[in-house]
Amino acid sequence: MKINKLLINLFGVSLAAWTVGCETIIDVDLPEHEPALVINSIFGTNDTTFVIGVYETIGILEDNDFGYYEDEQRIDGAIVELFEDGSSIGFAIQDDTRDYILKYEPKTEKTYSISVSKDGFTTATSLDLTPEVNESLTIEELSFKEIRDYLYRVDLTYSFEDPIAQNYYQIEVYEEEPYYEYFSDEDTSYYIYLGMRRNTIYYNEEGANLDEFSDNEQSLVISDELFNGKKLTKKINFHYNNYNYYEDTVFNEDRKIYLELRTVSDPYYNYSVSRQNQINANQNPFAEPAPVYNNIENGYGVFAGYGSYLLALDVETD
Repeated sequence: MKINKLLINLFGVSLAAWTVGCETIIDVDLPEHEPALVINSIFGTNDTTFVIGVYETIGILEDNDFGYYEDEQRIDGAIVELFEDGSSIGFAIQDDTRDYILKYEPKTEKTYSISVSKDGFTTATSLDLTPEVNESLTIEELSFKEIRDYLYRVDLTYSFEDPIAQNYYQIEVYEEEPYYEYFSDEDTSYYIYLGMRRNTIYYNEEGANLDEFSDNEQSLVISDELFNGKKLTKKINFHYNNYNYYEDTVFNEDRKIYLELRTVSDPYYNYSVSRQNQINANQNPFAEPAPVYNNIENGYGVFAGYGSYLLALDVETD
């Protein structure tokens, strides 16, 4: 046994030495990186503002594991113009977040286009149509069950009718709540009301999974391939915290939960699916590269619209 172990060890050392000795280093001449503009903007018929992120691409050797655009990649001072059915609706202005903002409400079944220019870059453009709003969304069942103080499990069954055509949908659940900033000094303390804010609610889908993203519980993005021209009924559940964080405010009274049915455009759907595929591929060393869908001419990113229909839920937690 000792002799066999020695022979095995000697063979292992010889194999390692042979492998190292056969290693070949190849120099690859990579093309010089030419920065291009990146546009990110999702807009819907329930929005009051276009929000556009403008960035520049990074080189292939620069560190950006998941393809997210960082603040140092943001482009300041760009000229960002938006159009509705070919007519200009204005120029977006950069705000404190360094996004570009234009106060305007997108309308259903309108074509919106964008032009972004900046010295040193080729002008980038894109367009997309806001799909027709599907107003058939109905809540079939809704129940609140208290799990512990202030925390409830919500079971919700919804349905909607799908027209005979190729359609894509996204289901979201979110909460709108008043947002306060706490202020205090030596003499007093109080909350300052800053307006309403939206909080996405993560949910679980029950039954057959139609989502392209099997592990994504934030929103359901689906094709109507399996129910084209039929009624779709789905059940979901989520947790809802009814705790009042702010004393002496109208926090609880103003809180609302919404179920949103988005009819999304082709670019919206394709970008969402490819984006998740890229994230999954980056987490799997054996996966093939997954390029992200792009609908920006002379650039990269996504400019995509959706039609939105909202239902407010009757919150019963007393």
